[in-house]
Amino acid sequence: MDQWKVTDKLNVNIGLRYDLTFMPIYGNSPSDNYYVGDMDFRNGTYILAHNAPSCLQTNAAPCIPGGVLPANVVTTPLGGGAIFHTDYNDIQPRVGMVYQLFPNTVLRAGYGRFFDNWAAITQTAQNYEGTWPSLDQLGASNINAVTSGAPTTTAEDPLNQGSGPPVTGPTPFTQSTWFADPYLKRPYADQWNFGVQQQLSSKDVLTVNYVGSVGRRLDIGGAYNVAMAAGGNVGCPSYVANPNDFNCGAPFPYIGATAYDRSQGKSTYNALQVSLNGRQQHGLTYLISYTWSKSLDLGCSGFYGVEGCSIQNPYNLQADKGPSATDLPQIFSAAWVYTLPFGKGGKFSSGSRVVNALIGGWNLNGILSFNSGTAFDAGSGKDQAETGNYNYGNGYGYERANLVGSPYPSSKSPAEWINVSSFQLPALNTFGDLGRDSLRSDWYKNLDLSIFRQFPITERFRMEFRFETFNLTNTPVWAVPVTSMEAPNFGAVTSTANTARQLQFGLKLYF
Repeated sequence: MDQWKVTDKLNVNIGLRYDLTFMPIYGNSPSDNYYVGDMDFRNGTYILAHNAPSCLQTNAAPCIPGGVLPANVVTTPLGGGAIFHTDYNDIQPRVGMVYQLFPNTVLRAGYGRFFDNWAAITQTAQNYEGTWPSLDQLGASNINAVTSGAPTTTAEDPLNQGSGPPVTGPTPFTQSTWFADPYLKRPYADQWNFGVQQQLSSKDVLTVNYVGSVGRRLDIGGAYNVAMAAGGNVGCPSYVANPNDFNCGAPFPYIGATAYDRSQGKSTYNALQVSLNGRQQHGLTYLISYTWSKSLDLGCSGFYGVEGCSIQNPYNLQADKGPSATDLPQIFSAAWVYTLPFGKGGKFSSGSRVVNALIGGWNLNGILSFNSGTAFDAGSGKDQAETGNYNYGNGYGYERANLVGSPYPSSKSPAEWINVSSFQLPALNTFGDLGRDSLRSDWYKNLDLSIFRQFPITERFRMEFRFETFNLTNTPVWAVPVTSMEAPNFGAVTSTANTARQLQFGLKLYF
């Protein structure tokens, strides 16, 4: 990077960063989970890190039934047990400038590209732990689905392993675990800003910024290789009857639905950020900030989806575009430190040294905060669209509700935060039309206050007394209501998003 002073009023910073992050290899030896594999839904193959011996020799997993790889199973072309391909294109330019427009006015602008080289990278490499031809990690999803008839799985054999030695199954394509695209890319964000900073007085500065960001190659998880359209798996023969056609509506019918991470996510963030900062004016130092913003993304927010994935159709991610789980359109905060004007040297001083010693030297601190509520939506735990999708951690499943009326009652309360009669279960073989994260929980409001004073003991020692209050007004902030349509308390708030008022005293010795 370099800094260039173009003129007395204009400075420019330029830079270029390059990162090379090698994808880890899982397993180092036959005794260290060496025989594992990963799905590749680009071509419908299963990639083995290493070929295993025949089950005729070992009679136990990990092994290859009959000693011959099944159709559509290959060993990694990378060699050395590597399955994930390393990305060599993480080039990140940076540029910034500052220009003094007037003696008390400064313009600032900047742009940079930033790669997240370590977001869950180790976890991703571990997610195919114990997979076929090993049996070290077993899992099953959508067991005894709500829309099915008689139970298909029993408590005695929940993973359908039967009895006898733990021998590897005939193919890897009935596994359900957390696979990922072997060409998974590192996510990145292009970030930019432009703003003006104005000195209003010798102690007050006003800053106004436009801040923007675009995220690309973000992680999209959830179920994949489900039916490509609602109702696409209706009428499929069972796996027992036809092993090559048990998921007939999917791109690869011989492979069951499974979790699959891929680099297809996108996000945008745009914000107006305003702050007013004052320092040591009549004993007061303060910072007032306001942000008006919008954050949008596809399907999930955060690596592995901090909100849980609610993707209805993994082949039409644009239909799942909506506010991010972290979207807070309005944010306001005011923080201050105020030296109370009492005692010696203050505006209100007594003639008594004793009184001044008692009433002087106190500081009052406070933080006042307001912001918009958390974005959420509502839906069903049923595979109503009959695509083979399943619950992936968002509390209700993938199927969002149909909205048939006003989402909110005339008077919201914790007992009825949303108008449950306006949410209906979609018809069979259809997706819900409720927008992802189109609802809002209670807005956040909070006041923290503290008062403290230092008492000198000697030149080296001093004691500080503090009295602190959190949520001084004891105002509850209601959490996101129950979002599952099958829950008996659907639409009701069952907890708060903040804690009740807390008071605490403290003594601190400085030496």
